[in-house]
Amino acid sequence: MNRESNKWEKLTAFSTMALAGFALIALVVAYRQILEFHNATQAQHLHEVVDQFDDGPISATLRALATKRIDQKRETLKSLDTDDPPMEMYDVLDFFEYVALLTKRGYLDKNDVWEMFSFSMFSIYADARPLIDDDQKSDPSEYAGFSSLMVDMQQIEAKENRSADDHPSPKDIYLFYLGQAGAKAGSLPTRGPRTKK
Repeated sequence: MNRESNKWEKLTAFSTMALAGFALIALVVAYRQILEFHNATQAQHLHEVVDQFDDGPISATLRALATKRIDQKRETLKSLDTDDPPMEMYDVLDFFEYVALLTKRGYLDKNDVWEMFSFSMFSIYADARPLIDDDQKSDPSEYAGFSSLMVDMQQIEAKENRSADDHPSPKDIYLFYLGQAGAKAGSLPTRGPRTKK
């Protein structure tokens, strides 16, 4: 009886270990599937946001903002009147506030956002900074998501490019807007030459 009991205990222990092993494998497979689904969902969201920026109304809004922000005769950036800014600037800031929200909630990956939008974001944020600061004095939540995302973008930029583009000069911003003023729908802003600081 003792021998029979011992066999039964060994068989039970082996069965329990096998069941635990199968459960672990099932968990790993499920985790990988969830991760793949999450990555696919992020890629889909990124595609949709890029389409909005590149071909949607934001593209036309950015071109309109660009024409209002530059003085082509003097080849300079116009002064920003924070009491009467171009309305398009608010639309572009709202778009990037939306991107920040999607990123915060995990629908977009920060590195993907940096890859696709950082050049535009650094230029627009630097240009709009007086307006953002002014708005945040009366309401700290105004563009807080975009401001927070810009901190993340600067950290990624420092890691990836040694901060090549994260502090554009007024001349850099002018060149960015000049490119946007003549851009056609369907063409994302590209990294251009930076002036020496």
